[in-house]
Amino acid sequence: MKSATRALVAIALALSALNASATTSLYLLSQQTSVRPGDVVEIAVWLDFTDSFVLGGGFDVTWDSRALQFEAIETLVVGDPQFGRDPDVFDGLLESWAVADFSGITGVHQLGTIWFTVMLGMGPSTIVAPTDTNGIGGPWTDGFWEVQVDYQGTLLTQVPVPAAFWLLLGALGVTRWRATRAQELDRRVGSRHAHRDFVIPHRTRQRQTAELGIAQAR
Repeated sequence: MKSATRALVAIALALSALNASATTSLYLLSQQTSVRPGDVVEIAVWLDFTDSFVLGGGFDVTWDSRALQFEAIETLVVGDPQFGRDPDVFDGLLESWAVADFSGITGVHQLGTIWFTVMLGMGPSTIVAPTDTNGIGGPWTDGFWEVQVDYQGTLLTQVPVPAAFWLLLGALGVTRWRATRAQELDRRVGSRHAHRDFVIPHRTRQRQTAELGIAQAR
């Protein structure tokens, strides 16, 4: 019994030493980092456990829903699909995205892809970031100890819109407003002319009659 215990402790220490010196990171990668409102951004999710060993774990992905609108997610099979799970989708959050395999997970793997649409309210920049989860996935573990993972998000920067664009947009707005006003005025004038025999005030008729008498006197 003591020999077995010592063997387990030795294995645990060896795994801990291995994981402490190895690359253990989870990062997001977008080929398009300069964006404009309306752009659809594709972000890949990568797991890098080079020379390390984990049985599994889980994470969340967060973003500002005022800046980015979630469109879709595609998850790839990593580890044993019976023990992994797709994330739950909430406003600004993918919760408890998990992978696991009792034979261990090592190396570099793409976990999936997320698509977002850039919103008008994005501002100068925004970050999509993975984090530890408090949900079902739980912490990353090698079977004995919790494995610390370096999470790396991706920064999206909005391309500055030229001032001429805003001037053009303002001019179009003014033009549309004037056209709307003109249509409304035409509608009102047309309606007034169509009923002029009935809506001319009594005072106006008296003035017209006086003007007609002066014209005849001349």
